[in-house]
Amino acid sequence: MNYTRNYTIGDANIWLRGRFNETSFDGTDLGTDTVQLDRVTSDAAVENQTTESLGVFKGSGGGYAWIPLTDSNGNIKKVTLNGEVTLRATILAGDPDLNFFMVTEAVEVPAGPAVLVAEGSATEPGVVDFGSLDGDASYMFYFTAIKAGASTAIAGDNAFAIKLDQWNEQGLFGTTQFGVADNLFSAVDGQSVASIFDTSVHTVFVSDSAAGETHLYINGVLSGTWGGSIPLSGQAKVMGARLEQATDHMAAGSTMHAWATYSGKLSAGEIQSLYANRPEVVDGATVAILSLDGVPEAGTGLDGRYWQAE
Repeated sequence: MNYTRNYTIGDANIWLRGRFNETSFDGTDLGTDTVQLDRVTSDAAVENQTTESLGVFKGSGGGYAWIPLTDSNGNIKKVTLNGEVTLRATILAGDPDLNFFMVTEAVEVPAGPAVLVAEGSATEPGVVDFGSLDGDASYMFYFTAIKAGASTAIAGDNAFAIKLDQWNEQGLFGTTQFGVADNLFSAVDGQSVASIFDTSVHTVFVSDSAAGETHLYINGVLSGTWGGSIPLSGQAKVMGARLEQATDHMAAGSTMHAWATYSGKLSAGEIQSLYANRPEVVDGATVAILSLDGVPEAGTGLDGRYWQAE
């Protein structure tokens, strides 16, 4: 169903009045009804139209109610409506009885608490499932990394990576949009965003989609910011980047003691609590593997403590 109107409201919230999720005649709960709302981006008069998704209306419980347009995490969406706009409603699940839409000026809705989506650990680079993340998100990584090359990734996919050491050995946390840009975090309040190797470090990246900014917390302290948001969701690699290729991997002997993803923005207090309650890790001495080429044979007159390199 398409709805074309002229709007002058600008930033708006959209509400759908309808009767959602009545029970069947035998009393069976029919689950949550879902209606997707799209904006038609092509000529609304032609048969084959292109669209962009704006969000969904989800309701249950029976009876008529006002249902807000939300993102996939249940956060109320803000949509910009100016000029002639064609909206399309599509029923994705259930059999709701739709009444009409209401468009109101957008209001700031206090963000709810961040919700844990996925978690795990790893002893080598590998692909994991970060879960479905849309909009604001937080990423926690607690690891001990050993340097392997000119660039080291904490996590990434085929398009984006969070960097422990930005190319080419810049020695700073950053992000990479493959084929587009290498970015660096900027230190705040006298803190450091220098790369940390050979010892355990707890990091949290809080991605604010509305502000287009990501905050980096190192060992529970806000340490840096970057002017962009992190798009990682679903399949991603930890301890490296790119799903199929061995890109920017941490070296053998590195460990991802724990990782976790959250829908929403973790607060400073929540991040400090995560750091205080991190898994116990004993940092050991770094072991270097040295070649024995040139060590003198027994009976050469040297006492075994020294040898001459060729």
